[in-house]
Amino acid sequence: MRGEFFGLATKGKILRGVLTSKFSILMVLLAGAFTSAAQEQAYWIRYYNQFTLSPKWVWHNEFDERRLINPDRQAQFFIHTHLHYLLNKKFDVALGFNH
Repeated sequence: MRGEFFGLATKGKILRGVLTSKFSILMVLLAGAFTSAAQEQAYWIRYYNQFTLSPKWVWHNEFDERRLINPDRQAQFFIHTHLHYLLNKKFDVALGFNH
C-alpha cells in the first residue's frame, strides 16, 4: 500500500510538471504570435508631484504620456492621483484612481 501511495504521488508530480511545461511553452508561442514585425519609436513624458496637505495627509499626482515619433501622435495618456494617509513613519494607506 505504501509503495502505491508514493507511486501515485510521483505520477501526480510528473503530470503537473508536464502540464506546467506545456502551458509555459504555449504562453511563449502566444506571446510571439502577438508581437509586431514593425518597430515603433516612441518617447515618454512624465510629470510627478507631491503636495503635503498636513503632517498626516499627502496628495500624489502623476501624468504620463507616450508619444510616437513618426508620425508624431499620442499613443497613451495616463493620470494617477492618490491621497495618502500616513499611519506612522513606515506605513501609509492610499485612496485614488487611474485613468
